[in-house]
Amino acid sequence: MLGFQTMLGGNPYMYHFVMPFTKWEELDANPSIPAILSKAYGEIEGSKILKAGRSALAEVVVEVYQTRRGGSHIARPSAP
Repeated sequence: MLGFQTMLGGNPYMYHFVMPFTKWEELDANPSIPAILSKAYGEIEGSKILKAGRSALAEVVVEVYQTRRGGSHIARPSAP
């Protein structure tokens, strides 16, 4: 997983997380955020952390992009 924050231009309080995958089944293998917090901090403390984190969120957006061989490419600046 790759995480980054907008530094120049855009909202500096917006964080982006990218998780590449090949098959949809790969996503099912990842534990949920509540499960990770419960395992790390115990069920009661994990629940408190999750509640505090959710109250601090303004928006959650999930997007899926597909790379198409022969159709997707890395953008390069054109010559002036």
